[in-house]
Amino acid sequence: MNIKNIIEIVEKTGNTLWDFFASLKLTIFLFTVIASASVAGTFMPGKIGFMKFLQGKPEWIIRLADVLELHDIYNSPWFAFLIIMLGVNIVCCSFERLPSVMKIVRKKPLPPSGSKIESLKNKNRYASDMSMEEGIYSAKEYFKKNRLKVYESKQSDLYSCTAEKGRWTRLGVYITHFGFLLLITGGLIGNLTGFTGVIEIPENETESTVTLFDNQQKLDLNFTVTCNYFEIVKYDRTNTPKSYESEIIFNKGLEDEYKDIVRVNKPLRFNNIKFIQSGYGRRLEGKVSLSLHDIKTDEKVAEYKMNEGDTVTFPDGKTKFNLFTFRPNFNISRHNLGETFLGIVLKNKKQIPAALPVNNPGFDKHRRGDFYLKVNDFNTKYYTSLQVNKDQGVYLVYSGFLILLSGCFISFFMNHKSFYLVLKKGEKDDNTEFIFASSSNKNKKAAEDEVQKFYNFITVNKES
Repeated sequence: MNIKNIIEIVEKTGNTLWDFFASLKLTIFLFTVIASASVAGTFMPGKIGFMKFLQGKPEWIIRLADVLELHDIYNSPWFAFLIIMLGVNIVCCSFERLPSVMKIVRKKPLPPSGSKIESLKNKNRYASDMSMEEGIYSAKEYFKKNRLKVYESKQSDLYSCTAEKGRWTRLGVYITHFGFLLLITGGLIGNLTGFTGVIEIPENETESTVTLFDNQQKLDLNFTVTCNYFEIVKYDRTNTPKSYESEIIFNKGLEDEYKDIVRVNKPLRFNNIKFIQSGYGRRLEGKVSLSLHDIKTDEKVAEYKMNEGDTVTFPDGKTKFNLFTFRPNFNISRHNLGETFLGIVLKNKKQIPAALPVNNPGFDKHRRGDFYLKVNDFNTKYYTSLQVNKDQGVYLVYSGFLILLSGCFISFFMNHKSFYLVLKKGEKDDNTEFIFASSSNKNKKAAEDEVQKFYNFITVNKES
């Protein structure tokens, strides 16, 4: 195989690839698949809900769903690949047709000939008593009033001109394409480099890791976040929160320390990361004091001081209790038990859930064991819950959206219109024949109206 054959193969392959990516059929296919995936992604449950949905399904369906990441379509590699393909397709389609459009945009129009005007549908003739100079003056007044740019040619007994406006509006579709490319580029950047999660910080404590919403993994922020104080403002004579806010200190004690208030609808930014006041709650501070009672005699048989996660053994030596967590509000069977400690009782290799409501000391008797637990004393402190967002492509998305809207407005509501005029001197000096026509690349009705408007303007000027 010689060099000529290799060059021919490369050119043929390049042309085939170009025709594929510049195909309108590919655009329709990609839009259809992406739109369908977006609808599915909107209604698809989260990872936990999707796992429940897959229970009992054949193994191949479970594996396929896992490979395609159907529980998180928007962040899946194949969805990002489709978006990139669509971007490449739009670029190729634009460059395929852009040169011919640019020739029209950049070409300076010539004054029309009589045959040019005769070939147009929207045309008219008018014999006026004006002189040639008066006719030219009136025409230019009309062009100036309507902000039309004039390209003219004048001879002793003949005047011709092309007046136009909106030649650049032919690029509206490419402005739309550019805005869409910015939008999807910003989305991909945000998807690949950004994250969304939550950080919970008790008062006077410091955290530096975020729990991600997508996979519940921990992410180090590389700086510290301290909650200096948390405050709840309630409505008068009620316990209903009106608003709540936190004073946050970033990198407390360091040179770049920054302090500010974050409240509902007033987020903070630090290191290009947004912090939004999204909630609050209470956590156990220190140890909780629990007492163990005989279920038959109500006699106290033991007392424990426990942290969350601690395990103790009851006096019978067979039963253990693991304190799981504290809930400021715990609901069971649609009943709010209020402040409740949750744990697990382990006996005879069985795990029995246990709920210990602070305001209902005998509630653990429902467990029907030999002993029951009740809460004696504990302390809690408020924590602030901040939603943490990092999206480096957000400004590209905003810019792309605005440019896309501008391009759509130009494409649908603006047009390139041209007006052609020829003035011929009559047999007398005070007699001039107007031959005029109008054309538009989109709005044909506007072209008809333009001819009538010019006629009305000339006749009114003549009468005046």
